[in-house]
Amino acid sequence: MFITYDEGDGKTGCCTHAIGGKIVTLVISPLVQPGFVSHVPYDHYSLLRTIEVSWQLPLLGKAQCDCSLPMTDFFAKPAG
Repeated sequence: MFITYDEGDGKTGCCTHAIGGKIVTLVISPLVQPGFVSHVPYDHYSLLRTIEVSWQLPLLGKAQCDCSLPMTDFFAKPAG
């Protein structure tokens, strides 16, 4: 489950297609590392791409951009 709170404000953003400031996104899954915090800048297209890739769907719109990174670090197994 993804919960995104988008009330960002501003003219800048983290990524190529993102503007509006920082937003909060929670990723809730038994596949996610407990307590994990990502320091990778993502945008809404990253979230879309993550879902499309995991469900083997075609990439839509700006989720096709190489700049829209999938959120794979949330699901990576910790080293060790």
